[in-house]
Amino acid sequence: KPKAQRLATLGKGDSWPEYSEEPSGDTLQALRKSWALFIPSTSIDVLFPQSGLRTHDDCMSGCDLLSKAIGYSRDNNDSSLLEMLDFIFKWAACAVLLRDHTSGFRKLLSTILDLFKRLDELSYVISDGEALLLLPYLLDKAGVAKFHFKEEILAIFTLVTTKKVYTSQKFGPVCMKVLEKSKSNPSRPLAAELCSIAVQSAGVSAIGKKGLVVLSSALNEETVAEAKKVYIDLFEIVVEKLKGDTDKLFSAIKPTDKVKAMIMERCGNQPVATQGSPRRSPPRKTVPPVSHYSPTSGQEAPALSSSAVVTGNLRARLQKSKETKLSEESPRLPPSIDTTATKSPAPHSPRTPSTDTMYNEIMTDINFMTKSDECKASDIVRGTDAIQLLSTVISTKERSSLDPIQEGAFREKIESDYNTCMLTVASALNFAFDYGGKNAPLPTALINQTVTALSLLLRMQCCSSEMKQKTVEYLVNVTVSALLD
Repeated sequence: KPKAQRLATLGKGDSWPEYSEEPSGDTLQALRKSWALFIPSTSIDVLFPQSGLRTHDDCMSGCDLLSKAIGYSRDNNDSSLLEMLDFIFKWAACAVLLRDHTSGFRKLLSTILDLFKRLDELSYVISDGEALLLLPYLLDKAGVAKFHFKEEILAIFTLVTTKKVYTSQKFGPVCMKVLEKSKSNPSRPLAAELCSIAVQSAGVSAIGKKGLVVLSSALNEETVAEAKKVYIDLFEIVVEKLKGDTDKLFSAIKPTDKVKAMIMERCGNQPVATQGSPRRSPPRKTVPPVSHYSPTSGQEAPALSSSAVVTGNLRARLQKSKETKLSEESPRLPPSIDTTATKSPAPHSPRTPSTDTMYNEIMTDINFMTKSDECKASDIVRGTDAIQLLSTVISTKERSSLDPIQEGAFREKIESDYNTCMLTVASALNFAFDYGGKNAPLPTALINQTVTALSLLLRMQCCSSEMKQKTVEYLVNVTVSALLD
């Protein structure tokens, strides 16, 4: 059958389950049998090894094969892989659900990202049927994945929606499906956070009346406090988009008294929004646009490094750091970087844009440094400057380029995005110890600025109430690893 006919039979005896059911061994065998009608048996044997698919390590050869197919399509301006896209998405969904293996999962996500890049190059917009084969499983996995893998998956979603491979308005229902059906406690609020971004971008139509009813039911039944908070955050954004008209919302979703009370407690006194009124930012910002960096770098950042790997070489690196002094003209240039590299952009100068814009630029600069495929001297200088600027604004002892009102708004912005901010800065510490390999001198300027910023963030009043357990665990792992090294 051609792809259009295959997609038309989804859920109608084609053996592919509807999310949140997971593909079974029988499903995988049915996929193998169907795909074998279109590609050589040698390729089938690579994608479905005789030993089976148990961990992400088992799918690495299949990823290599798909990467070659994507490369062939790119080099020869060939679009024939589009006819196989439903097979590829099904195989990728099965692979995502395998038991974790670090190198294998990294390669799988890299392959998926490259696939969506190629779809963008072909100006291809995936159908709803194609999207449901992969995206819900990928989002569900992001909720339980380690932090750096979660960020890589979110970067894939950013590419998919910003490049219009699958628009935010269409992506919203995918998120609502995960929110409604996921059995994973972390995945449901993550789906709501992505819905918030979709609603901010495309309006309430991004989730529609059906999505609002699902959200109301989820809020009524949810038992996890953190998830409830995120659901109410989403309702607050919806009310803003409805210009404060809660009656219109309640008329559409018919909420229980409990849900209605929770919404009114948050939004009841919200003034009617007018054009030009400031909007509340979603509870979680998107990762920086993937066109600015590649989240699938071979570096581990922000993955944690084993102290055993570094311990034997750290003294030599520290000694080399001391011997390689920085010039007075470039005091923040890490000693492990070639000083002949391209001149870095000017350090952050006094800014007039909104505090949201300023904060997002700082986060972008740090993420660009820690996640770039080929980190340059200018990237590290800019990342170090960004962390220093963050510290200056947080600190009450230093004067920044902002006036007192802007400083207050900036601190409020950090408080509203506290966990993401803390994780981003902590990833810079991990990056600093991994950068350049075991024989390279340590970038001491970056380490000093990162430690200062982390100390200031931990002293903020919101720390005890806002910091999540997952953030604490990651921060402890990063700092203890650094201390042991």
